[in-house]
Amino acid sequence: MWEITSRGFLPENNPVHSLEFEPEFQDIEYLTSNIPEFLEKKEFRKNAISILNDVGLFCCKNEFPIEVTEKLFKHYCYIASSYVHAPYVKHISVLPKEISIPLVHLANKVSRHPILSYSCYALNNWRLIDPELEIKLGNIELQQNFSLNHKKDEDWFILVHVDIENSAAKAISVLNDYRKDAFIPPLEVLKSVHDSLINMNQTMNRMPENCSEDFYFKAVRPFIFSFENIVYDGCFENKPQTFRGETGAQSAIVPSLIAALGIKHGDTMLTKHLEVMREYMPIQHRKFISDLETMRDNNLSLRHWVVKQSSGEELYNHCLEELLKFRTKHLEFAINYIQKKVENPTGTGGTPFIPWLTQLRDETDEYFLR
Repeated sequence: MWEITSRGFLPENNPVHSLEFEPEFQDIEYLTSNIPEFLEKKEFRKNAISILNDVGLFCCKNEFPIEVTEKLFKHYCYIASSYVHAPYVKHISVLPKEISIPLVHLANKVSRHPILSYSCYALNNWRLIDPELEIKLGNIELQQNFSLNHKKDEDWFILVHVDIENSAAKAISVLNDYRKDAFIPPLEVLKSVHDSLINMNQTMNRMPENCSEDFYFKAVRPFIFSFENIVYDGCFENKPQTFRGETGAQSAIVPSLIAALGIKHGDTMLTKHLEVMREYMPIQHRKFISDLETMRDNNLSLRHWVVKQSSGEELYNHCLEELLKFRTKHLEFAINYIQKKVENPTGTGGTPFIPWLTQLRDETDEYFLR
């Protein structure tokens, strides 16, 4: 499901939209489809436990196709985040066994941590409006969300990321062939990277169209924070667990592109954090990044080829210009959507993101061929 294809890091097949065809899944489908309403009425925690009594046992005792397993995992991730981060109610430190046991079981099946991450939040959380048209803003809808009153802002925030993934697909697909020793001229690879980065920036610039800074901060962001010292009842010997919240740092796009372009960031707390973020990615995406980094470290990156051949310097620099634009815009959004709203801001992954994003931008600038 997560192998690299012409869709880049997006699933090869469209995400499963519903599990209602299985009678045993009707209850969980009912619960997740009503998450926004239950949260708004402050009834989610009560309803979740009463509805989920028998579903978890069925999930744990049966084997399913990977697409169904991923759909169930997404359901339980959204349920867990809704339970832990439910607004206007008392903070909790224990995730009930009706949620925790099937969630951890499914997390083990997909080899990721038992918390909502980017793969569930964005990569596997959309559907095409017209199946004959491409994955693009205007032709994609969100499958699952948290907010009732600010659905438009939440949906747009996530769907922009889906479009960015699709925009990167050309570069990722070509780099996938390149890492497999397929004979592709490096200049052609650079051209694909450049085209994808231009399209990514065009999509990124559209974020403010339908995602308000205020609504993002108040209604979207609270549900994607980390789990801090949460007991997963019946799991991990009932010892409190901490898992990072959903963040764009769990997307494989930028780590892949910077490795292909021969960029290596300094060894800091930031790079250690970014390494941890890979634990939240599908295994195939982690391996893809690792392979490109191995190529870079063995002088097989696009940058090394350009320097060695004294060819393509201008195109390489154009790629860096677009990457720098992307990172600068990301920093700008982080300031406007988050930093201006709170003192001492941290990212949903629990990081001091402003100095870290600034470091990434500044280090990228150092790689221009002059």
